[in-house]
Amino acid sequence: MTESPQAPALLPPPGPAPAPAAVAPAPPAAQAPPLAASAERQAAALLDSTPPQSGEAERAALGCMLLDVKAAATCAKMLRPEDFADPAHRTLFDFLASHREPGETPDLVTTTASLRAAGLLETVGGQAYLVDLSESFGTLANAPAYCGIIRQAAAKREAVQAALTLAREAARPDGDLGKALATFEQRTRRATAPAPPPPLLCSAAEACRLLGIGKSLFYALKSSGRLPAPIRLGRAVRWNRETLIAWCNAGCPSAERFEALTRKDRR
Repeated sequence: MTESPQAPALLPPPGPAPAPAAVAPAPPAAQAPPLAASAERQAAALLDSTPPQSGEAERAALGCMLLDVKAAATCAKMLRPEDFADPAHRTLFDFLASHREPGETPDLVTTTASLRAAGLLETVGGQAYLVDLSESFGTLANAPAYCGIIRQAAAKREAVQAALTLAREAARPDGDLGKALATFEQRTRRATAPAPPPPLLCSAAEACRLLGIGKSLFYALKSSGRLPAPIRLGRAVRWNRETLIAWCNAGCPSAERFEALTRKDRR
């Protein structure tokens, strides 16, 4: 007895194809920050850091100026107020350098009184700070070395600022590179330029001899407001020598009037 062939099993009808698994979109490629923004961040980081400076050398130089006339003259010739990083030191140096007279011996008491009269004593740290400067100034013979350290730090600060300005301008799409380079060269030259000499002051008697007039005419011009304003050093009154010369050369008052007043005063 032969077996009949079995019918093939029926398969379920094919259903719809499964949907493919969702693929997350690839994240956008990271873009490099614009050059200008990167330069700005680097510049900000440099500016936030402590700029080149030497507070120890600044204090030592000021201490020398407070106590020794030769050291004061040396520092006044080698430095400028902007060479000091500390604003209080800058103010004190400017006062000591511009309110000195040739051959005048520095004195802590009179300097304190002069600063108080000018309203600057608290600005420079007060009397206690001046005493501290005068007692911890180092060695008078090293005053030029202190000035050299201060000048080097100031030159570095100026160079950093000039370089940051150049980087910002060069990174800008519309930046003027030629102008930026010229500004950079100008600032770096200024950073290494020698300090201008401090002004020389003269008394009323010296001013009369300088102008070739008598005291009565000198004080008459002062009372009338035609004379350049004096500089007060405590109770003393001094005039800037160069200012008086420029005032006279400019004809203030006019040359004819000045000569007429001079002849009248000399009679």
